[in-house]
This record gives sequence, structure tokens and C-alpha cells, in this order.
Amino acid sequence: MIGDTILLYPVIRGLLFITLLLLVGTQTASWIVARQFGAAAESLTRRVQRAIDAFGMPLGGLLLFLSVARATLQLWSLKDPAEALTLEFARAVLLEGTWGTSWLIQSTAAVLFLASSSFTTRLPVKREVLAPLLIVAAVWAQTGMGHAASSFWNGPLGRGLQLTHLIGGGIWLGTLGVLAIAVFPALDRTEQQPLLAGVLRDFSSVARTGAALVVLAGLLITLKYAGSLSAFLAASWGRLLMVKVAGLGGVAGLGWYNWRIVTPEISRGDSNGVAHLRRAVRLELALGLVMLAITAFLVATQLPREA
Repeated sequence: MIGDTILLYPVIRGLLFITLLLLVGTQTASWIVARQFGAAAESLTRRVQRAIDAFGMPLGGLLLFLSVARATLQLWSLKDPAEALTLEFARAVLLEGTWGTSWLIQSTAAVLFLASSSFTTRLPVKREVLAPLLIVAAVWAQTGMGHAASSFWNGPLGRGLQLTHLIGGGIWLGTLGVLAIAVFPALDRTEQQPLLAGVLRDFSSVARTGAALVVLAGLLITLKYAGSLSAFLAASWGRLLMVKVAGLGGVAGLGWYNWRIVTPEISRGDSNGVAHLRRAVRLELALGLVMLAITAFLVATQLPREA
């Protein structure tokens, strides 16, 4: 059973990363839609925004489910098999220490996000303000349940860099995922290609910002964790990271292709532009999923400087 628990951990972590990045992406996608569609396409704006909101609400539910699943795994893995699970033990694991506090914050943020999605007209604070705050809180909490919260950093810098890394990934890949699911399908008509081109141009701008945050924070984190070059290359953490960087290069290359080749095609009304976009986005998201899967293992793999 312990072996099964160990295998389930990266699955839960990977799904959590995907959920958090998509939640960040809902906010960026909403900003792009509001900026590009404008009053001239008011009915289309409402329809697409409803699609984004309808996509975001299940993500809140999934975040809560994964949080409960993670707590269950944590309790099961730490409990002595010979002893019964007690309330005192559960309280110590789930409500105390950095891990417990972070888990509680993330679970609370998920509950409040779901509530804000269900009771939008009864909230004292506009959901457009509350939702981003809750998402940032959930992402911040995630940084408290891995290497970034260890004594290795001796302060909040590690969590700040990890937060930047995750937010950047959400602005980049999370937004692409939301656009692909909730926005691009609504702009599949020929007469809507200029609007689609505008969405792509705005996305390219925010994606470059997100990618810069990912690379900068990732580089600083790597320099802290790597130790010597020989230790980095010999450690499983280092080899996994190199595979992740290769995936990152592939995603960046596809992003450049969308920016410099596909977007101009769509702007010109090229009939092949939308097909090229669909194919490139699928490949980009597939590589992104591989990167997140690797990240799910990295956060629990021994660091080179600790070997």
C-alpha cells in the first residue's frame, strides 16, 4: 500500500499543477477577450466569457478534490500502520507546520472560489477582484508543499521564486489551454479571423511575459539547487530537469511559429491558418503536459546539493 501511495503522489501533484495553471489562464484569457472583443461584439463577448467561467468553475471543484486527495495520501503515508488514525494526528498533519498551513490555505481558497462562482450576485466583493486573489492564494499555498518551503532556502525567497515560476506558467501555457478550449472554437468562422488574429497577438504578448517569468525564476531556482556541475549531471533531479528544458525549448519554438507564421496567415485570411493553429496548439499543449509531469516528480526528488 505504501508503494501505491508513493506512485499516487506525482499523479496528484501533476493534476494540481495543471489545475492551478489553467485557473491562472482563465484570468488572462478573460482579459484578452475583454480587450479584443469590445462593445462591437458584445453578444460574442458574453458567450465566450460564459464559456471561460463555465470552464473555471469545475477547475475550482477539481482543486478541492485534489486537495482532499493529497491530504488523504499525506495522512496515510505518515501514519504508523499499527496505530489507528486519531483526530490529534490528523490535526497535527493537516493544520500545523508549513505543509499543513499551506494545505489549509489552498483548500479554503478552493471552497471560496467555488462559492464565488455559485453566488456571484450576493458577494460583497466583485468576482473579477475576488477570483484572482483566491487563485494567487492557491498558487502561493502550493509553494509551501515542496522544496521551496524547506529550510534549504532559510527564508521566503524560494517560495517567491516558485510562485513566479507557476504564475508565469499559468500566463503562458494555462492561458493557451483556456483559449484552446473556450475561445478558439467560438472564432472558427471565416469572417471572425481578424478577431482571432487579434486574440493571438495579445496572447503572444502575454505568453512572452509568462515565458520570461518561467525561465528567469527557473534559472535562479536551478542555480540554488544544482550545486556543482558534476553533482547536477549525476543526480536524477538534474537529468529530469534537462528533459524538462528540452520540452520547454519545443514549446517555445512552437510559440514562435504561432507568433511569426500562423498569426500573419490568419491576419491575411489564409484558409490554412486555422488548421495550422490547431495543429501547433495541440503539440504545444502536449509538450506542456510532459513538462508538468516531469515537474510533479522534480518537486519530490532529492536535490543535487543534498546528495
